[in-house]
Amino acid sequence: MLTVGGMERVFEIGKNFRNEGIDMTHNPEFTACEFYMAYADYHDLMKITEDMVSQMVLKVCGSYKVKTNVTKEDGTIEVVEINFQPPFNRIPIVKGLEERLNVKFPSDLGSEEARKFLDDLLVNLKVKCTNPRTTARMLDKLVGEYIEPECKNPTFIIDHPQVMSPLAKWHREDKNLTERFELFICKFEICNAYTELNEPVLQKKLFMDQVKAKNEGDSEAMQVDYIFLDALEHGLPPTAGWGMGIDRLTMLLTNNDSIREVLLFPALKPDDDLMKQVVKNENIISEKKNDDIDLFGDDTDDKPVERKPVEKKNDKKKPEKVDKTWLQIEVKPYDTETDLNALWNKIVESVSFESLLWGEKYELKPIAFGINKLVMSCTYEDRHVESDNVVDTIQEKFPDDVQSVDVAQIQKHA
Repeated sequence: MLTVGGMERVFEIGKNFRNEGIDMTHNPEFTACEFYMAYADYHDLMKITEDMVSQMVLKVCGSYKVKTNVTKEDGTIEVVEINFQPPFNRIPIVKGLEERLNVKFPSDLGSEEARKFLDDLLVNLKVKCTNPRTTARMLDKLVGEYIEPECKNPTFIIDHPQVMSPLAKWHREDKNLTERFELFICKFEICNAYTELNEPVLQKKLFMDQVKAKNEGDSEAMQVDYIFLDALEHGLPPTAGWGMGIDRLTMLLTNNDSIREVLLFPALKPDDDLMKQVVKNENIISEKKNDDIDLFGDDTDDKPVERKPVEKKNDKKKPEKVDKTWLQIEVKPYDTETDLNALWNKIVESVSFESLLWGEKYELKPIAFGINKLVMSCTYEDRHVESDNVVDTIQEKFPDDVQSVDVAQIQKHA
């Protein structure tokens, strides 16, 4: 959005937090460097990445060749030599898989035919992929099984299919692919970058495809980002975006095979003895309710604790408190030909949740070029519905009529 506002170079170095598992190269908290560069594409970023990483290694280590320890699956340590001398190798995903598997992929990777082809291929190759077996997830499994293990020296895995890259711009030579790359070193990802998709209508469609995948069980699929879509409508110049994991690169340059060794406060397994002492102390406090307690030794106060008689409680149950929300939304159509009165009726009739009540009236507010937006409201109980449920459902049910749905006002009350 800063680039939309006119800032042609934007960068950030900061902490990231993700709800994911912990292993040798993953930690819920990690450090990343990101930047956005207007009037550039992924070719420019590959050149920048290649020059920066190779010169950094030469400056820090005194040579393009670096030796690092790698823990193998059997637990033994292997010393691996990595050569950072440019140019880095490049492997296109589809072509690379076709060559290694001796198969020909369907031309339209977004089709059901392609999904069925990949499903059968994984079964034949005995490559595991849990449900949902979407095209994107199965392609990712194949890349992890047949391409990533080859990436000991710095290697760009490039030209990801569109189904794997909802934020990347389509490839100028094949619209089934995108202008995206990932830099792999020593078999794990260091960097991810792509030419940014700056076409709002297509971006919205790809977001809706992600919502469908999430509803089918894909936990890594994205939600619709309406604020981002609104920014794209104002106009994003040709832009390239880039992100690199600082911790993983530090691992390589300091000869550490675990990300925990380069983090100040890594996530660690709780100490069992300490946790038992904590539980013991909590039990002492809850039972005796005595301020004069030695939390790290025996309680020296042996006086009996006086207990007050238990008062009889009133059997009558208090009425349950129910939190409610009043929500006002703005529904923006694509053009002036949309019948907003008919659209309002369809939304009221088809978008329903438990406790959801639509308002009896609506408003029309002008936007530009003779186009009006539909302003409507509803109330619901928070235990049954969230605002995102309402917004996403309208987007899913009326993709041909509705360009965007925005929350205008939201008020909560008991």
